[in-house]
Amino acid sequence: MASIAGTSIWAVNSGLPYSGAGIFKNNMITDPSVFNFYKQLIDGDTKHEMQQFHRATFNVAETALDDQVGISFDYNKEDYKYTHTALLGGNVASLSIRWPFTTTARRTRV
Repeated sequence: MASIAGTSIWAVNSGLPYSGAGIFKNNMITDPSVFNFYKQLIDGDTKHEMQQFHRATFNVAETALDDQVGISFDYNKEDYKYTHTALLGGNVASLSIRWPFTTTARRTRV
């Protein structure tokens, strides 16, 4: 299986100037108008994920004698539920592209 290297790794492997200094950052899709990653998974309709988190906290406190003596009753409950269904199997989504391309970088000195 092949994968696509990020922009920073590509810059180092291509020998671009200053690539070792970390000035090339990985590109990401952050615009949901390009791909709505909030409502769709890249795996398609064969995968489903859901997370739910609920919590409840109650506190009752009473003090007396100018706050010298006090009593407090506290209650805390937390629930977390995670479901995951992947009909194609595996927990990792990958993108495979086979393309006969090469990348060359040329340096010119003045």
